[in-house]
Amino acid sequence: MPLPTSVRFDGKLQKSGPFAFFAGTDANGKPAATLMLWDHPPVGGFDNARVLKAAQHFASTPDQTPISVLGFIEQDDVDGEGSLHPVLHVEREL
Repeated sequence: MPLPTSVRFDGKLQKSGPFAFFAGTDANGKPAATLMLWDHPPVGGFDNARVLKAAQHFASTPDQTPISVLGFIEQDDVDGEGSLHPVLHVEREL
């Protein structure tokens, strides 16, 4: 299955415990925080180790700092229970 097309995302970094979130807006313009996963080179799919790698990548960046990343959003089973949630697959920081 081919990966979605990568696009630029501009928003703010939001940290919560061992996770890094991308704070932006949804399709309706409402605030939304999306879990980030470091996906370079892009392979898709959910992997907890790559979620931790995204948090490590942004560890020295202060919370609420504006960020720009190249990536794509996939619906992933983040809790292993079959319910899908949007995850931003970050290929690189811009």
